[in-house]
Amino acid sequence: MTYKTAWLIAHKIRHAIRLTTSELPLTGHVRVNEDRHGPTSLYSVYRRNVKYQTLIAAASISEEGKLLRVKLHQVPAEHLFVGATTRYGIRCFLQQCVESEAELTVAPGIYNSARYRPLNAFCYEASRYMNGIYCGIGPKHLQAYLDEYGYRFNFTSSEDSIVRDLLRQCVSRPVMTYPQLTRKAA
Repeated sequence: MTYKTAWLIAHKIRHAIRLTTSELPLTGHVRVNEDRHGPTSLYSVYRRNVKYQTLIAAASISEEGKLLRVKLHQVPAEHLFVGATTRYGIRCFLQQCVESEAELTVAPGIYNSARYRPLNAFCYEASRYMNGIYCGIGPKHLQAYLDEYGYRFNFTSSEDSIVRDLLRQCVSRPVMTYPQLTRKAA
């Protein structure tokens, strides 16, 4: 199998994951933080040309403070102002990803002291994992990798087999073709 074929298959699976996770909003007590994806090694942190991607991280929280279900969302450029997410951007995320009856605690801003620390740690671990495995992900496909990482975390509490669930999702979802996947973002 060629690299191109393997890459296409992996992204088709990530497409099915994205469709699956978009159907399940967060419920209950939900904490929302603004965070970022970028380099995690000490060497790369001090480089001048490092680019960070702004994220919104949200999680349903148990009464004990444990993360139950998470969503990581790459903030589109039109919802950013000087690198920070606008109120409109946060509102759009909440409408898409959080049930309207959920009890919300939102902490906008990268340096906000009210951010939920376990959610910060989760974002850092996601960046470390993706940087270690994929060695740099561009903004075009970052959301697919974020969805995959969130899906893996959310599936750990399930009793079903992750392979069986992924196969079921891939079979029941619309197909994404190579030209659709590689076309330039509008």
